Amino acid sequence: MKFISYAEEIKQLFGIPLAQDQNFRITDIAFDINQEVKIDKDIVIKASNWLRKKGLNVSASSIHINAWFGDYNKAKTSLSWLEKHGIKKEKCAFIGDSSNDEPMYEAFELTVGVANIAKVLDTLTHKPKYITSSNGGFGFVEFAHSLI
Repeated sequence: MKFISYAEEIKQLFGIPLAQDQNFRITDIAFDINQEVKIDKDIVIKASNWLRKKGLNVSASSIHINAWFGDYNKAKTSLSWLEKHGIKKEKCAFIGDSSNDEPMYEAFELTVGVANIAKVLDTLTHKPKYITSSNGGFGFVEFAHSLI
């Protein structure tokens, strides 16, 4: 599979390893940029552009570079799943933390960003409607408590 050779090249060219959860992925390849290792933002941009030149779709989150072949993203896939199960998107909320969540912020009405979204807010055209005061999982808990 092409993903394997790209993973080897990204590691060799940019020093970016695969994400720890890569073995559990079937539709994309994920590179670790801020989970177990810290990769400089300029290197992330260069690696992302390199992948795009190879014909992949690319999205960087707060911890991964995700790359995939095909015309889909989080929003398209989520909306398709909701439709298949007869669930209206107006009955749903989305919570995220990074620029790769932008399609979800555009597609859904009730959107929330955990506090660490502030690092990338200025890069987003479509922003979350609400932002928690806490980062990461604590922000998710904050949102869950507000629903309860």
